Amino acid sequence: MKTYHLIYIILLSFSITSCIGKVKEAQEDLQEASEGFGNLNKAVKELKNASEDIKELSKLEPMTNEEFKAWMPEAIGDMPRTGYKTGQAQYMNVASAEATYKNEDKTKDIKITIIDGAGETGALAISGIRMATAMDMEQEDEYGYQKTVKKEGFKAIEKYKTNGQRLELMFLYNDRYAVTVNSKGMEAKEIWGYIDEMDLTKLKKS
Repeated sequence: MKTYHLIYIILLSFSITSCIGKVKEAQEDLQEASEGFGNLNKAVKELKNASEDIKELSKLEPMTNEEFKAWMPEAIGDMPRTGYKTGQAQYMNVASAEATYKNEDKTKDIKITIIDGAGETGALAISGIRMATAMDMEQEDEYGYQKTVKKEGFKAIEKYKTNGQRLELMFLYNDRYAVTVNSKGMEAKEIWGYIDEMDLTKLKKS
């Protein structure tokens, strides 16, 4: 009888453990779904709030290729500018610019791409990044991480890949410029320092 009682207790404990595990899984799924809905609501709310800004941006004149070129610094930190492009999105009537920088031994490089949200097409072009940065998220695995961060009054999406030490930053500056930064061989803190050196405040405001 004692053996049967022991087997019964063991089976009962397994059953309880399994139920507890399923309850925890259900709670985690519910929390994840809740966070997903919360982020979706934030994105929708941000899009509604952005409607007035989009109207105002539509009335503005976008930066010209010459203005973009004049703004681009010839070097940031110890990295000289190795190339630039302007007007790459002109076929969509969206003003844009791209600049690349590398250090002498090429262990570090950075590419910054800027899309001007001025004009009817430009205002729509930046709405996607505006919605994306409105959401709060963070995830990490052996391949890297992705999260939203706050920086000097605005939010950015930070993505890091361990393979090749690649870091990408995406954010909306001054509610007008969609900025994407791709880098190699640097940590986020160092990249934000280079972004400060680029002095985005000198970009056209109206």
